[in-house]
Amino acid sequence: MKTNILFPAKVRKAAFALIILVFGVAILNNNFQLIQVSAHYDAVIGHTLIGLICLALFFIQFSKYPEDDEMLMAIRLKLALNALLVGIVFIIISPLMDSFVFNEDVKDLKAGQVMIFILLYQIVLFQMKRYSLKKELTDN
Repeated sequence: MKTNILFPAKVRKAAFALIILVFGVAILNNNFQLIQVSAHYDAVIGHTLIGLICLALFFIQFSKYPEDDEMLMAIRLKLALNALLVGIVFIIISPLMDSFVFNEDVKDLKAGQVMIFILLYQIVLFQMKRYSLKKELTDN
């Protein structure tokens, strides 16, 4: 089955470069205060960097691997649905934890925080499944 819904493998390398660039800019700006801006623009820059991290993680998760086949596509689909469910549970449980467990005021969840959580969850589980499938194939 030939599908063109995944990004080319080169996009994954560009996404890793983007993550390194974002973290480099964030670290340099935090340590050396390279950019002196007002609090409003500082928040805009922070949200933009978080958005770029989300975009890079999305590209990492949905780019092709040389050994992609129907089984890996089915695993990706199941993990996407699973990650969505876990993200919804995260959104429900987080305020309850703040209120009842930590006895703090309920904090607003940022969309970037939830997206990064969902994408990292999906990437980690996909890599674990991919590794276990490779190991099974090499053992046989």
